[in-house]
Amino acid sequence: MTIAGRYRVEEILGRGATSVVYRVVDERTGDDRALKLLDPGPGTDAGALAEALRREFRLLSRLRHPHLVQVHDFGTAPGPDDDIDRVWLTMDLVRGLPIDRALGAPGDWTVVARLADALFSALEALHDTGLVHGDVTAANILVSGDPGDDPPALRLMDLGLADRFHRARPGVIRGTPATMPPERLRAGEIDARADLYSAGAVLYRLVTGQDPFAADDPWEVLRAHGRTPPTPPTHLNPEVPAVLEALILDLLAKDPAARPASARAVRRRLAPLSGREVDAAPAPARALRPSFVGRADARDAIVEAAREAGRGGGGVVVVLGARGSGRSRLLDEARLEIALEGGDARLLGVRTAPPRPFGLADAAAAAFEADAQGPPARRAAALADALRARGATLLVDDADRLDAASREVIGLVARRLADARDAALVLGASEDHEEEGPVDELLRAGRARIVRLRPLDAALAGRLAASMIGRTGMPPAWGKALAERTGGRPAALVRLVEELLAAGVTPGDGDPGEALLRLVPGADRQARGVERAWAALEPAARSLAAALALVPGTAVPIADLPTLSGEEVSAALAALVESGWIRRVAALDGRLAVVLDDADLARAILAQVDAPERRRLHRAHAARLAGDPRAVATRAEHLHAAGDAEAAAELFADAAAAALDAGLAAEAARLAERGLDGLDAARHAGLVARLEGLGARALARAGRGGEARGAFDRA
Repeated sequence: MTIAGRYRVEEILGRGATSVVYRVVDERTGDDRALKLLDPGPGTDAGALAEALRREFRLLSRLRHPHLVQVHDFGTAPGPDDDIDRVWLTMDLVRGLPIDRALGAPGDWTVVARLADALFSALEALHDTGLVHGDVTAANILVSGDPGDDPPALRLMDLGLADRFHRARPGVIRGTPATMPPERLRAGEIDARADLYSAGAVLYRLVTGQDPFAADDPWEVLRAHGRTPPTPPTHLNPEVPAVLEALILDLLAKDPAARPASARAVRRRLAPLSGREVDAAPAPARALRPSFVGRADARDAIVEAAREAGRGGGGVVVVLGARGSGRSRLLDEARLEIALEGGDARLLGVRTAPPRPFGLADAAAAAFEADAQGPPARRAAALADALRARGATLLVDDADRLDAASREVIGLVARRLADARDAALVLGASEDHEEEGPVDELLRAGRARIVRLRPLDAALAGRLAASMIGRTGMPPAWGKALAERTGGRPAALVRLVEELLAAGVTPGDGDPGEALLRLVPGADRQARGVERAWAALEPAARSLAAALALVPGTAVPIADLPTLSGEEVSAALAALVESGWIRRVAALDGRLAVVLDDADLARAILAQVDAPERRRLHRAHAARLAGDPRAVATRAEHLHAAGDAEAAAELFADAAAAALDAGLAAEAARLAERGLDGLDAARHAGLVARLEGLGARALARAGRGGEARGAFDRA
């Protein structure tokens, strides 16, 4: 089963009264995720549950902390009843054990204190936003690896009951009996101290092996929370340190006013045992997913177009930004916001569409269930009609890099929607793109709303970097240094923060000038890193890296990888994933595939490969595509790069003829000209005549009569 055409279900991780949690593989990135799918039972309010899941996503998406789970995506999927969609969200897949099972019998009290510090650090971040978790239990605190790791790999999970500070309502009980604070049982203020009580109950279990109150009847447990003092922990485990026992008993005070005032106050009391510097923000072992910074106005412009689509105000939006300006993240955030508002939106791009003529156009048609076949005009009409019927939004990233056939279809769709305006089309392109396409036509005609992405200033650069290390701010000197070093490009800034953390430098600490001096300049750093890693790789891994570097951004099925098979593939793939070179593992036509999608990295890898090996790998790529009639032009390019001009020219001629039949005159002319490149006219006169003739027909259909006559004469 695949959800939203992207998340392949591998197994069920858990099932509750209103939802199912699956382990899924994101077929766009290859990452393992947890997907929570709403599955309301009979008699439940599906609408209210859907709104609760939307709220959970919004809450978590604003939080960045090493001990809080991160969410990634949100959407809807068809339910058993076609009239009712079920909502879902994806989040980090946390492989671990509940904190009590991970710890076992306490022996090292420093380990206990550090686990507790991590938990209260997560609660501190949550409470600082005005939120209460609402269900802090041992089962909702997962620990991966050894609980004695420093810092511990602890995550606070399941914010489904999280809410703003509020008043409890009589008769409405939310949470788990074993850790429920007394104020939940009566009308009164619910604030951060309710979570502190629940966390105290978890600590009680960690140090004694049992809950503060136990009974077969849950109501007896709830009454004990309200009336009965807990047994002191040392009565059950005499080894519990006095400072820890006193803290636990204070956390379990019936009156919230008698508890510690905040999670930070708890951390200060734990400091003698944990050894933590409480006033210092926790630094993650690796970078957190960066917050969405500096692009809110651009996102809102796209979302507004989607909102207006149903009222005749949609139309076309063009997003222009330099490479690394955060355009792809912006489009995904806009798609996400539209989905959270209940809208219908899909984001597609050259990296996720099949690499063939009409690849992206076909993917868009499938996403919106459009019967789009035949020549470009017919496909465009079907896709535009499907978008208009649903009041939907299609977002296309890298619209300046589409295959020629898809470029023509999307251009025709843009013309229709610019006039009709009852659906929305969003096209993202590089500010300095070279290929002529639908973006240029829209810009010249003034028929689209233009959104331009500017570099981040020092303040925004600081905010983005701070979000990656779980902090709320960054010293101005650091923001300025980061902005200057990266040109204010979010993608470059993210890479820089990751490199600083890998070098043992926490952004925001110390002098930024001295810290940045530790790093080699970007291109040199990458080249040196590749050279060192290349020397350590086995031959099979080198072959795989070089093969993928020849086709950066292209998903290559593992079964088709040149010269590799069986255990060689597994070992090579593992080595490249470990090195960080393979940034995407995707599914292509239902098969597992791999992608190296960093063009700079690809160039650095190819610098290690000699010319004969490159030619061999180009021939291997051509061979793997031999059975795919949609990849004729791609095969031709590989053979041309391998030095086989004659075989390449034959395929270029076939591809040009197919493009003419599909009504793609400009593309046919380009392919015919490409086939002539490097071809010996004296030895291959017949092939040259065929290519010249195809080119002449294509130029004539494209309205370039003068060039067509010259080609006819040469033919």
